[in-house]
Amino acid sequence: MIAIQRACRLFDLPVSNYYYVSLVRPEDEDIKQRMVKIFEESLHSYGKRRLVIDLRKALFKIGVFKTARLMKTLGLVAKRPKKPHYYKMGEEQPTTPHLLQRAFNPTDINIR
Repeated sequence: MIAIQRACRLFDLPVSNYYYVSLVRPEDEDIKQRMVKIFEESLHSYGKRRLVIDLRKALFKIGVFKTARLMKTLGLVAKRPKKPHYYKMGEEQPTTPHLLQRAFNPTDINIR
């Protein structure tokens, strides 16, 4: 039987590789499934902080950093509100019709 240190030296591997234990936990799969469900129910608008709040309501013990890491591995990207656009004068805004057509030159003067 070969000693662990000698076998690792033969393959040019550190001894720590022999003792490596994967940190994948079965409860992470439950958290991931719940995260995807909450994220889709929020119409892709929840970020890491809101997800943490909802996961804690569902009795999962999880922090913001782990939530952010899991979101990254799952490919969940939250929608952000768009920057307001200010339109130039004289141009019609896409949301509201321009009823006056900028006709601000009256024919008569209003005197009271």
